[in-house]
Amino acid sequence: MDPAREVSHWLHHLLQAFVAGRAALPLYMGLDAALFNRLLASDPALASWQPAGPALAAMQLRAELLAMRQHEWQQIRDLLLGHAAPGAAPLAEILAAGALGFHHLWEDLGLACRPDLKRLMQDCFPSLERLNVQQMRWKKFFYRQLCQAGGEYVCRAPSCDECPERAACFE
Repeated sequence: MDPAREVSHWLHHLLQAFVAGRAALPLYMGLDAALFNRLLASDPALASWQPAGPALAAMQLRAELLAMRQHEWQQIRDLLLGHAAPGAAPLAEILAAGALGFHHLWEDLGLACRPDLKRLMQDCFPSLERLNVQQMRWKKFFYRQLCQAGGEYVCRAPSCDECPERAACFE
């Protein structure tokens, strides 16, 4: 398996889902506008895409919400970058933006199912995926990792096995 090819596949897949309206991400997917526009331009089928109407308004609102949570986004992005395959930095930014969404991460990214997200993690953030031995849901896993690293996030239980919300976190 070629890591660069896998990263490129997932980046294109997420871009297609976003353009098709299946993703619930901010304008530019959490990327800077220049990189987002270069990605669009690299695919002739997507190069002329322009959001409009209610879809644009929703993307702009998500972008405003992302701006208010920039520090949190950076922490999640940095966690992902610490485990990223070569070339996966844009995916770390997109996943961090998705992690701030209101639904399951796979849904906010526009993926078809949770196993697709697991494959994306295996291909693009392999060492982080291997740390999720209990198959915790990814958003919760990211915050759990930040908590255990001594970040600003409070772990609500000394052990997941003791937590009353355990069933909500694991598949």
